[in-house]
Amino acid sequence: MTRTARWWALPRAVLMIAVSGVASAQPAVTARSAHVEAAVVERGVGRVAVGRTVRDRRVLVLTVADGWHIYGTHSGNSGIPTRLQWTMALPARVTEVQWPMPNTAVRGRDTTFEYEGEVAVPFTIETVGAPKASSHAVDITLGVCRDVCLPERLRVVFRTR
Repeated sequence: MTRTARWWALPRAVLMIAVSGVASAQPAVTARSAHVEAAVVERGVGRVAVGRTVRDRRVLVLTVADGWHIYGTHSGNSGIPTRLQWTMALPARVTEVQWPMPNTAVRGRDTTFEYEGEVAVPFTIETVGAPKASSHAVDITLGVCRDVCLPERLRVVFRTR
């Protein structure tokens, strides 16, 4: 497991169970580009109510092809940063997006902050009042790099109940 899989990362066996839908009440929905697979899975506790606010915990799992890497929201001196654009059914909103600690790499004279393999990005969906079954989406724009960076886009549509 790389340094990117620190605190929030899930072991590969647990991830495979979650992605297959066995550990989750609903199966994960995945999207694939040429070099990256993205999935949204439930995270452990799932739904927690605090007063009228309901917090539904999920994880965006990005799996990068062997030999390739991506960047988080801050790529460093070079590279294409990853952007997440959330489309939520009202009145839901995304909070607490937490990227894990990236690997630091020196490429020539540039310092970059990279992820390889599986990257788990936890987030919370907050809803005020009684939540309804809703469809949401995350559009992912990123650069996947080996010797050069290639722009890729993915869209993961997922439901909450």
